[in-house]
Amino acid sequence: MPGMADQSKPVKVVHSWWVNFWTWAMQLYFVLYINTLRWMVSLLLVLTPTLWGPRVWFALLGTSMTEQPVYLGGTVMNAMSQQDSDGQCKTWTEKRDAITNSASSASAWYGPGAYLAWLITAYATALSTIWHSKCSEKHPDVNKLDAEILLTIGYPLVALGDVLLRLIRCQIDPGMTAAVFVLVSTLTIIGPLTRLSWQEDGVEAEIDPPNFPRTAKEWTWKTCRFLCHTVVYAILFEPYLESRVMLAVYVLLFVTVLYAGIYGEARFDKYPYRRIVYRPRGERVVVFCVVQLVFNIVLFSVSRSVWPKTDASLLDLDQIAGVFLTTTTLVYSRREGIMAFMKWLRCKRSTVEVLSES
Repeated sequence: MPGMADQSKPVKVVHSWWVNFWTWAMQLYFVLYINTLRWMVSLLLVLTPTLWGPRVWFALLGTSMTEQPVYLGGTVMNAMSQQDSDGQCKTWTEKRDAITNSASSASAWYGPGAYLAWLITAYATALSTIWHSKCSEKHPDVNKLDAEILLTIGYPLVALGDVLLRLIRCQIDPGMTAAVFVLVSTLTIIGPLTRLSWQEDGVEAEIDPPNFPRTAKEWTWKTCRFLCHTVVYAILFEPYLESRVMLAVYVLLFVTVLYAGIYGEARFDKYPYRRIVYRPRGERVVVFCVVQLVFNIVLFSVSRSVWPKTDASLLDLDQIAGVFLTTTTLVYSRREGIMAFMKWLRCKRSTVEVLSES
C-alpha cells in the first residue's frame, strides 16, 4: 500500500562519496566552530596559569576591550606579576615533580577496581546504545535516562570536579594525574558513542550543528562531552597529560567523525523507492571496539598501564568488590536479553544438527 515502507531488501545501495565528503567538511567546520566556544569557556574558567595571575589577566582583558587600548610596559607587568606570587601557582617543572611523587596521595576512587567497574558499565552502555540506535529521535526511550547512563557519566563528572578543585587550591599531586586520566578515557567512550548511536535508516543525516540538543539523551551525552573537552583543552599543555596519548585520542575521534558521516541511498522497486541507510549496526559496534583497542594499546605502550596510577591493588577488597557488584548488576539487568540469546543459540544449534543429519 502507498505510504507504507516496504521492508524487502533494496535493489542496491548507492553511496554518494561527494555528498559524504561534503558532510565530513561540514562536520569539521562545526567541530572548529564549537571548539572556538570551548576555548572561550576555558578562558572564563581562568585555569592555569591565569588563575594564579588575576591582576595581569584582568589588566590585559580590560585594556584590549577598550576603543583605545592602553599599553602596559614590561616594568608594570612584572610588578603586577610579582604581587601574585610570580603569576602562577607552580612552574611546569614543579608540577611535573609533584605528580611523580608517591601515588599514595591518589584516592582509591581512581583505583584499578573502581576504574574497571566504571569501564565495564561505560562499555556496556555504549555498546547497547550504539546497537539499538538509542539516541535516534525515533527510539521510544530517547527522552528517558536509565541508571546505566547516570553511572557512566557520574564517574567522570566527579573526576572533572576534582580537577577544578585541585586547580583552584593548587593541589597538584598524583591524584591530579589520575583524575585527568579518567577525563581522557571518557572522551574515547562518549565521543564515539554520540557519533555512532543516532544512525537509524530513514533518518536524515546529522551534521551536529551548533544548536541546542533536542532530546534528553542528546542533552546528557553532549553536555558531558562538552565539559570534558573544555577542561582537557584548558590543561592541554600541563604535565599531567601525555602528548602522545592526547594525539592518539584526537586522531581517533576525528576518524570517528569521518566514519559517522558515511551514509548511502537504498533504492527499492516499491514505495518508498529511495531511503537513507547507514553502516550496519554491527559494523558500528566493531568501530567502537577498534577505537577502544587502539587507545588502550597506545596507553599501555606509553605509560605501561591501562588505568590510573594509584597505590591501590586490583586484589584489594574494596576494589575487587566494586568490579564484582558492577558485573553482577549488569548481568542481572540484562537477564532477559541473555536468556533470549541463549535460546537463539540453542535453536540455531538444533537447526544445524537437523540439517547435518538430513
